[in-house]
Amino acid sequence: MEDVNFFRLESRAFWGDYGRMLNSGLTSHLNRDAEGRIRLERTGPFVPPVFLNSRATIVTRDFRELLEQSSFGPFSYRDVVKYHICELHWESFDRDGPMPDEIVPSDGEPESIILSRPHSDIASKEMGSLYEVIHVNGASTRVIDLPRVYPRRPGNKLFDVAVEPSSWNGLHLFRSTNNGFVICTEKFAHWIVSHVNDWVSCIPCVPWT
Repeated sequence: MEDVNFFRLESRAFWGDYGRMLNSGLTSHLNRDAEGRIRLERTGPFVPPVFLNSRATIVTRDFRELLEQSSFGPFSYRDVVKYHICELHWESFDRDGPMPDEIVPSDGEPESIILSRPHSDIASKEMGSLYEVIHVNGASTRVIDLPRVYPRRPGNKLFDVAVEPSSWNGLHLFRSTNNGFVICTEKFAHWIVSHVNDWVSCIPCVPWT
Protein backbone atom coordinates (compact mmCIF):
# COMPACT_ATOMS: atom_id res chain seq x y z
CA MET A 1 0.00 0.00 0.00
CA GLU A 2 1.28 3.46 -0.89
CA ASP A 3 2.23 5.82 1.90
CA VAL A 4 -0.70 8.06 2.84
CA ASN A 5 -0.56 11.12 5.06
CA PHE A 6 -3.48 11.53 7.45
CA PHE A 7 -4.91 14.58 9.19
CA ARG A 8 -7.22 15.08 12.14
CA LEU A 9 -10.10 17.34 11.12
CA GLU A 10 -11.37 19.95 13.60
CA SER A 11 -13.19 23.25 13.59
CA ARG A 12 -10.76 26.16 13.55
CA ALA A 13 -10.13 27.46 17.05
CA PHE A 14 -10.65 31.06 18.16
CA TRP A 15 -11.43 32.69 21.52
CA GLY A 16 -11.07 29.45 23.49
CA ASP A 17 -14.23 27.81 24.80
CA TYR A 18 -16.30 30.86 23.86
CA GLY A 19 -15.24 30.57 20.23
CA ARG A 20 -15.95 26.84 20.21
CA MET A 21 -19.45 27.56 21.48
CA LEU A 22 -20.07 30.15 18.75
CA ASN A 23 -18.64 27.93 16.05
CA SER A 24 -20.07 24.52 16.94
CA GLY A 25 -22.82 25.10 19.48
CA LEU A 26 -24.08 22.31 21.72
CA THR A 27 -24.69 18.86 20.27
CA SER A 28 -24.43 16.70 23.39
CA HIS A 29 -26.30 18.85 25.93
CA LEU A 30 -29.49 17.05 24.89
CA ASN A 31 -29.97 13.41 23.93
CA ARG A 32 -30.75 12.56 20.33
CA ASP A 33 -34.43 12.35 19.48
CA ALA A 34 -36.35 9.12 18.86
CA GLU A 35 -35.13 9.05 15.24
CA GLY A 36 -31.49 9.39 16.26
CA ARG A 37 -31.20 13.01 15.19
CA ILE A 38 -29.03 15.53 17.01
CA ARG A 39 -30.98 18.27 18.78
CA LEU A 40 -28.75 21.26 18.12
CA GLU A 41 -28.48 24.34 20.30
CA ARG A 42 -26.47 27.19 18.79
CA THR A 43 -26.36 30.80 17.64
CA GLY A 44 -27.86 31.97 14.37
CA PRO A 45 -28.85 32.83 11.78
CA PHE A 46 -25.24 32.65 10.59
CA VAL A 47 -23.74 29.18 10.67
CA PRO A 48 -20.35 28.05 9.31
CA PRO A 49 -20.60 25.80 6.24
CA VAL A 50 -19.15 22.93 8.28
CA PHE A 51 -18.51 22.57 12.01
CA LEU A 52 -17.20 19.70 14.06
CA ASN A 53 -16.97 18.70 17.67
CA SER A 54 -16.43 15.50 19.60
CA ARG A 55 -19.87 14.21 18.70
CA ALA A 56 -20.69 15.21 15.15
CA THR A 57 -19.78 16.80 11.84
CA ILE A 58 -22.57 19.12 10.70
CA VAL A 59 -22.86 20.79 7.30
CA THR A 60 -25.14 23.26 5.57
CA ARG A 61 -27.14 22.38 2.47
CA ASP A 62 -24.65 24.23 0.25
CA PHE A 63 -21.64 22.42 1.71
CA ARG A 64 -23.44 19.09 1.47
CA GLU A 65 -23.85 19.74 -2.25
CA LEU A 66 -20.11 20.46 -2.53
CA LEU A 67 -19.34 17.17 -0.80
CA GLU A 68 -21.62 15.30 -3.16
CA GLN A 69 -19.95 16.90 -6.18
CA SER A 70 -16.49 15.89 -4.94
CA SER A 71 -14.76 12.63 -5.74
CA PHE A 72 -14.78 11.45 -2.12
CA GLY A 73 -18.34 10.21 -1.69
CA PRO A 74 -20.92 8.98 -1.57
CA PHE A 75 -21.73 10.14 1.96
CA SER A 76 -24.68 9.45 4.20
CA TYR A 77 -26.45 12.15 6.20
CA ARG A 78 -28.97 12.59 8.96
CA ASP A 79 -31.16 15.66 9.41
CA VAL A 80 -30.31 17.90 12.37
CA VAL A 81 -33.07 19.19 14.63
CA LYS A 82 -32.60 22.93 15.24
CA TYR A 83 -33.87 22.66 18.79
CA HIS A 84 -32.72 26.00 20.21
CA ILE A 85 -31.36 28.68 17.88
CA CYS A 86 -30.69 32.03 19.52
CA GLU A 87 -30.04 35.19 17.55
CA LEU A 88 -26.49 36.49 17.83
CA HIS A 89 -24.59 38.19 15.01
CA TRP A 90 -20.91 37.44 15.65
CA GLU A 91 -19.77 36.53 12.14
CA SER A 92 -18.52 40.05 11.35
CA PHE A 93 -16.15 40.19 14.33
CA ASP A 94 -12.41 39.82 13.77
CA ARG A 95 -11.74 36.26 14.98
CA ASP A 96 -8.00 36.92 14.95
CA GLY A 97 -8.40 39.84 17.34
CA PRO A 98 -9.46 40.02 20.98
CA MET A 99 -12.88 38.66 21.87
CA PRO A 100 -15.52 41.42 22.14
CA ASP A 101 -16.82 41.95 25.68
CA GLU A 102 -20.39 41.56 24.47
CA ILE A 103 -19.75 37.88 23.76
CA VAL A 104 -19.01 37.02 27.41
CA PRO A 105 -22.22 36.14 29.33
CA SER A 106 -22.78 37.56 32.79
CA ASP A 107 -22.06 34.24 34.52
CA GLY A 108 -18.90 33.64 32.47
CA GLU A 109 -20.04 30.21 31.27
CA PRO A 110 -19.52 29.58 27.54
CA GLU A 111 -22.77 27.58 27.29
CA SER A 112 -24.69 30.64 28.50
CA ILE A 113 -23.92 32.39 25.21
CA ILE A 114 -26.65 30.11 23.86
CA LEU A 115 -28.74 28.98 26.80
CA SER A 116 -29.30 32.47 28.26
CA ARG A 117 -30.83 33.72 25.02
CA PRO A 118 -34.34 32.82 23.79
CA HIS A 119 -35.00 30.64 20.78
CA SER A 120 -35.62 32.63 17.60
CA ASP A 121 -37.87 31.10 14.95
CA ILE A 122 -36.69 33.77 12.52
CA ALA A 123 -32.99 32.95 13.04
CA SER A 124 -33.72 29.24 12.77
CA LYS A 125 -35.59 29.67 9.48
CA GLU A 126 -32.92 31.94 7.98
CA MET A 127 -30.25 29.39 8.91
CA GLY A 128 -31.65 26.80 6.53
CA SER A 129 -31.36 23.03 6.79
CA LEU A 130 -28.43 21.35 8.52
CA TYR A 131 -27.19 17.78 8.17
CA GLU A 132 -25.00 15.46 10.21
CA VAL A 133 -22.42 13.60 8.15
CA ILE A 134 -22.56 9.95 9.16
CA HIS A 135 -18.93 8.86 9.30
CA VAL A 136 -17.89 5.28 8.67
CA ASN A 137 -15.08 3.82 10.76
CA GLY A 138 -11.96 3.81 8.62
CA ALA A 139 -8.84 2.99 10.65
CA SER A 140 -7.47 2.48 14.13
CA THR A 141 -5.61 5.32 15.81
CA ARG A 142 -3.38 5.83 18.82
CA VAL A 143 -3.24 8.93 21.02
CA ILE A 144 0.22 10.11 22.06
CA ASP A 145 0.16 12.47 25.03
CA LEU A 146 2.54 15.42 24.86
CA PRO A 147 4.30 17.18 27.75
CA ARG A 148 2.24 19.99 29.21
CA VAL A 149 3.52 23.47 28.38
CA TYR A 150 2.75 26.31 30.77
CA PRO A 151 1.50 28.91 30.41
CA ARG A 152 -0.82 27.42 27.80
CA ARG A 153 -1.00 29.39 24.60
CA PRO A 154 -3.18 29.13 21.51
CA GLY A 155 -1.81 26.37 19.32
CA ASN A 156 -0.25 24.35 22.15
CA LYS A 157 -1.10 20.73 21.45
CA LEU A 158 -1.93 18.33 24.28
CA PHE A 159 -1.60 15.20 22.17
CA ASP A 160 -0.78 13.78 18.76
CA VAL A 161 -2.70 11.11 16.88
CA ALA A 162 -1.19 8.29 14.83
CA VAL A 163 -3.15 6.24 12.28
CA GLU A 164 -2.36 2.56 11.85
CA PRO A 165 -1.81 2.28 8.07
CA SER A 166 -2.58 -1.44 7.85
CA SER A 167 -6.05 -0.86 9.35
CA TRP A 168 -7.08 1.85 6.86
CA ASN A 169 -9.96 0.83 4.60
CA GLY A 170 -9.26 3.37 1.84
CA LEU A 171 -11.82 6.04 2.75
CA HIS A 172 -10.66 9.65 2.43
CA LEU A 173 -12.89 10.89 5.27
CA PHE A 174 -13.72 8.64 8.19
CA ARG A 175 -14.02 8.25 11.93
CA SER A 176 -11.29 6.44 13.82
CA THR A 177 -12.42 3.02 14.96
CA ASN A 178 -11.34 3.20 18.56
CA ASN A 179 -11.58 6.82 19.75
CA GLY A 180 -13.91 8.79 17.52
CA PHE A 181 -11.57 11.30 15.85
CA VAL A 182 -12.58 12.54 12.40
CA ILE A 183 -9.64 11.70 10.13
CA CYS A 184 -8.98 12.55 6.51
CA THR A 185 -6.31 11.91 3.93
CA GLU A 186 -4.02 14.59 2.59
CA LYS A 187 -6.05 14.62 -0.62
CA PHE A 188 -9.26 15.41 1.25
CA ALA A 189 -7.44 17.94 3.48
CA HIS A 190 -6.36 19.90 0.41
CA TRP A 191 -9.90 19.82 -0.92
CA ILE A 192 -11.67 21.00 2.22
CA VAL A 193 -9.11 23.73 2.95
CA SER A 194 -9.59 25.06 -0.58
CA HIS A 195 -13.29 25.52 0.17
CA VAL A 196 -13.61 26.38 3.87
CA ASN A 197 -10.15 27.27 5.14
CA ASP A 198 -11.59 29.88 7.53
CA TRP A 199 -13.58 27.25 9.41
CA VAL A 200 -11.56 24.03 9.62
CA SER A 201 -8.13 22.94 10.76
CA CYS A 202 -6.34 19.91 9.35
CA ILE A 203 -3.88 18.76 12.01
CA PRO A 204 -1.20 16.36 10.71
CA CYS A 205 -1.20 12.91 12.27
CA VAL A 206 2.21 11.59 13.30
CA PRO A 207 3.69 8.41 11.77
CA TRP A 208 2.67 5.08 13.22
CA THR A 209 5.66 3.46 14.93
